[in-house]
Amino acid sequence: WEIAATNKRVLIVDSDPQGSCNHWASVRPEDLECPIDIVSMPRKTLHKDVPPFSEQYDHIIIDTPPRTAAITRSALVAADIAICPVSPSSFDLSAVQETLAMIDELQSMKELKCFILITRAVVRSVLSGEIREALSEYEFPILDSVQHHRIAYAESAAGYAVQEMGRDGVRATAEMKALSKELLKRLEIKKW
Repeated sequence: WEIAATNKRVLIVDSDPQGSCNHWASVRPEDLECPIDIVSMPRKTLHKDVPPFSEQYDHIIIDTPPRTAAITRSALVAADIAICPVSPSSFDLSAVQETLAMIDELQSMKELKCFILITRAVVRSVLSGEIREALSEYEFPILDSVQHHRIAYAESAAGYAVQEMGRDGVRATAEMKALSKELLKRLEIKKW
């Protein structure tokens, strides 16, 4: 959303068989314009199917399944940047280890930048610090930006971006803006 707000053409490829992004678009109120296009592609040929879209879009974001799978591998082959979300739980830590190992393997074959993003963090909880410490053993940078466990993120499933939720989305919107700015800085680019 932050990227689209800069007048860039953005496509989200929903490759998760659960179809969360596609569902979000289907329940979005018809009177609200959406600056992002969404296409469903839960297939393991993303590395072949996604590149042709790059002629029509400035940025393509691929939403992958949460566990390591052929779809995730194909998405990573198609990608230039991977952002691995991890919530403060031992289950997420275990799952991301597989994904980070896959990224490490792919980096020997192609240029693929990777960042770890802590999500669903509980405000004023020590768990975020503990998960950050556990992730520090990996060579991938952990983003300073954190997405906290906020009702606005859950309520956005009704077809709204947190940026459209007024007072209810203020903190979530600030987190998204901070994430966007940090990524620009870490990628050493001035604007999307």
